[in-house]
Amino acid sequence: MNIILPNHLGIIIDGNRRWARARGLPPWEGHRAGAEKLNEFLNWCLELGIPQVSIYTLSTENLNRPKE
Repeated sequence: MNIILPNHLGIIIDGNRRWARARGLPPWEGHRAGAEKLNEFLNWCLELGIPQVSIYTLSTENLNRPKE
Protein backbone atom coordinates (compact mmCIF):
# COMPACT_ATOMS: atom_id res chain seq x y z
CA MET A 1 0.00 0.00 0.00
CA ASN A 2 1.38 3.41 -0.98
CA ILE A 3 0.62 6.24 1.38
CA ILE A 4 1.10 9.79 0.14
CA LEU A 5 2.27 12.12 2.89
CA PRO A 6 2.29 15.90 2.71
CA ASN A 7 5.50 17.88 2.32
CA HIS A 8 4.17 20.50 4.72
CA LEU A 9 1.84 20.56 7.72
CA GLY A 10 0.52 23.65 9.46
CA ILE A 11 -0.94 23.66 12.95
CA ILE A 12 -2.51 26.27 15.20
CA ILE A 13 -1.76 25.85 18.87
CA ASP A 14 -4.80 26.81 20.91
CA GLY A 15 -6.42 26.03 24.22
CA ASN A 16 -3.48 25.54 26.57
CA ARG A 17 -4.89 27.99 29.12
CA ARG A 18 -8.39 26.49 28.84
CA TRP A 19 -6.96 22.99 29.28
CA ALA A 20 -5.13 24.07 32.45
CA ARG A 21 -8.08 26.05 33.81
CA ALA A 22 -10.43 23.08 33.32
CA ARG A 23 -8.07 21.02 35.48
CA GLY A 24 -7.60 23.67 38.16
CA LEU A 25 -3.99 24.29 37.10
CA PRO A 26 -2.11 27.54 36.49
CA PRO A 27 -1.81 28.65 32.84
CA TRP A 28 1.88 27.78 32.65
CA GLU A 29 1.00 24.11 33.26
CA GLY A 30 -1.17 24.22 30.16
CA HIS A 31 1.70 25.70 28.18
CA ARG A 32 4.04 23.00 29.52
CA ALA A 33 1.62 20.24 28.53
CA GLY A 34 1.12 21.86 25.13
CA ALA A 35 4.89 22.01 24.58
CA GLU A 36 5.17 18.30 25.39
CA LYS A 37 2.45 17.47 22.85
CA LEU A 38 4.11 19.72 20.27
CA ASN A 39 7.37 17.84 20.80
CA GLU A 40 5.55 14.53 20.27
CA PHE A 41 3.95 15.90 17.10
CA LEU A 42 7.27 17.14 15.70
CA ASN A 43 8.94 13.80 16.41
CA TRP A 44 6.07 12.08 14.62
CA CYS A 45 6.63 14.37 11.62
CA LEU A 46 10.35 13.51 11.63
CA GLU A 47 9.63 9.78 11.80
CA LEU A 48 7.23 10.04 8.86
CA GLY A 49 9.62 12.18 6.84
CA ILE A 50 7.45 15.29 6.67
CA PRO A 51 10.07 17.96 5.91
CA GLN A 52 8.20 21.17 6.75
CA VAL A 53 5.97 22.20 9.63
CA SER A 54 4.52 25.65 10.29
CA ILE A 55 3.39 26.39 13.83
CA TYR A 56 1.15 29.36 14.58
CA THR A 57 1.72 30.06 18.25
CA LEU A 58 0.63 33.61 18.96
CA SER A 59 -2.20 35.90 18.10
CA THR A 60 -1.91 39.64 18.62
CA GLU A 61 -5.11 39.29 20.67
CA ASN A 62 -3.09 37.33 23.22
CA LEU A 63 -0.77 40.29 23.71
CA ASN A 64 -3.65 42.30 25.18
CA ARG A 65 -4.60 39.72 27.81
CA PRO A 66 -4.27 40.71 31.44
CA LYS A 67 -1.35 39.17 33.30
CA GLU A 68 -2.34 36.24 35.48
